Amino acid sequence: MADFYNPEVQQIFPDSCAIKSQQLILNDFGIEVSEVDLVQTAAVNGWYNGGTAPQDVGNLLELANIPVTRQEGANVLISDVLTVM
Repeated sequence: MADFYNPEVQQIFPDSCAIKSQQLILNDFGIEVSEVDLVQTAAVNGWYNGGTAPQDVGNLLELANIPVTRQEGANVLISDVLTVM
């Protein structure tokens, strides 16, 4: 697993994992934005207050016109991810 570690993926705040995940996706789409800027945007919009509610995950992507599909109760297993890699 250590071979996959990338310090740029580490979130800054202990409760910003959903925001950090969206930042990584935004970066993949060529939208360079900081985690701090996204935390501020999410907070102003009521999507972040000591964490992100499940229904608000993806809102930052939608704000950038990136389509989002939400699925309740979905699971991703590390073994499934490693199989794809």
